[in-house]
Amino acid sequence: MDVLAEEFGNLSPEQLAAPIPTVEEKWRLLPAFLKVKGLVKQHIDSFNYFINVEIKKIMKANEKVTSDADPMWYLKYLNIYVGLPDVEESFNVTRPVSPHECRLRDMTYSAPITVDIEYTRGSQRIIRNALPIGRWEMMSELEPHCLHSSPVGDLEQALKYIGNKVRRQRMWGGGPKKTKIEEARELLASTILTHVPVKEFNFRAKCIYTAVMVRRVILAQGDNKVDDRDYYGNKRLELAGQLLSLLFEDLFKKFNSEMKKIADQVIPKQRAAQFDVVKHMRQDQITNGMVNAISTGNWSLKRFKMDRQGVTQVLSRLSYISALGMMTRISSQFEKTRKVSGPRSLQPSQWGMLCPSDTPEGEACGLVKNLALMTHITTDMEDGPIVKLASNLGVEDVNLLCGEELSYPNVFLVFLNGNILGVIRDHRKLVNTFRLMRRAGYINEFVSISTNLTDRCVYISSDGGRLCRPYIIVKKQKPAVTNKHMEELAQGYRNFEDFLHESLVEYLDVNEENDCNIALYEHTINK
Repeated sequence: MDVLAEEFGNLSPEQLAAPIPTVEEKWRLLPAFLKVKGLVKQHIDSFNYFINVEIKKIMKANEKVTSDADPMWYLKYLNIYVGLPDVEESFNVTRPVSPHECRLRDMTYSAPITVDIEYTRGSQRIIRNALPIGRWEMMSELEPHCLHSSPVGDLEQALKYIGNKVRRQRMWGGGPKKTKIEEARELLASTILTHVPVKEFNFRAKCIYTAVMVRRVILAQGDNKVDDRDYYGNKRLELAGQLLSLLFEDLFKKFNSEMKKIADQVIPKQRAAQFDVVKHMRQDQITNGMVNAISTGNWSLKRFKMDRQGVTQVLSRLSYISALGMMTRISSQFEKTRKVSGPRSLQPSQWGMLCPSDTPEGEACGLVKNLALMTHITTDMEDGPIVKLASNLGVEDVNLLCGEELSYPNVFLVFLNGNILGVIRDHRKLVNTFRLMRRAGYINEFVSISTNLTDRCVYISSDGGRLCRPYIIVKKQKPAVTNKHMEELAQGYRNFEDFLHESLVEYLDVNEENDCNIALYEHTINK
């Protein structure tokens, strides 16, 4: 760095303002990127999102436990925390611990999960804080037809027809049995196209989405190109945080059902005033569930009908390169025994995102891949600000439109994370404004927007698991990064994040790459 600073220090002001003439100079951005992001930053970001956001959402969805034996008794979760990793030295005496110490002592590097609860004991309402319910292993886990026609006349007949096909669900807790029509309505609202929200049984958005799907199927028989399932813009990578979120939600629901079962058994035998639920809260259920899943690598979650092997693996320490390779490895869920060339072949859409040469021999060839050095994988983010910005830029709400308005030749459908947001007439203005807002820092740098002219759609994405990488922005046919910027980087005045926030560099995912002009070298830049 000192040699680089001395080299730039001899340049005149005109030379500093000039764009960098060679690609080799810009390669100095690579170590700056790795210093900020690292090789496993995507897993760390995903895990942090789970700890800070997802775990609280899971608690909120399962916040109250009641008992059939006593309608006045309840247990309510007020908050949940994951503490710092520690080790118990003696009874109720803990101290902080480091991963290296755990490795040397062959201990589990884990942190306590604590909750704040409110519950009743007789007629008293009691609040207890920082109650432990388990321990969390702090490890960076790697993984990386046509409808049958039927004689249906009206809405009631349709719901009855669907209700007769639904397997009747057992009602826990002795609640009222649902009619076939009610079960059919619940199924349509919660199971069919679950990502499309239904509020107060208003199925309009879901109907429009279904109609668009059917229209695409019909148009696929003509000149319209069909989607490619091997195209990397259609793929999402599962990260550590998402997998741990599924595991914790399953274990937390089992923990709550155990609390309810104990309350139902104990309250009738003794007076409700003597029943203290805190005495029955065991830590081992959640802790053992975590340990078993992570140690064996088997994610067997009956609640989600998920049975997956090899999710976690022991990090290879045979050599430094093998460890780095394993930390950037991604595995496909495609069956290795099937002799199909599509998922294994080199896809043009993986250019710049995945290594084209690093793959094992044998049956896993092409299914196990490695991330490229500058690839970043996005994590989930809130889409509320994006919806507001889109409506301010002229996107008309889909619930206010009729079917005919969705098919006008001058109208583009706007999708947000797979959901129909609305329609726009001037799609170019929407896309350009979105990109300007992203470069200015008003929306997250990992939000992508792209246009599909064949289907007349604008796709906005803010979900997790998308592959993206940084690019230097070109302004007036000149790269925005100049010698002055590189000198400041060499002297330590600036880091990679500064390049991002000053509209010098931006992230593009696979879909947005298709919508942009990308030059491999400076001499190929033109209008």
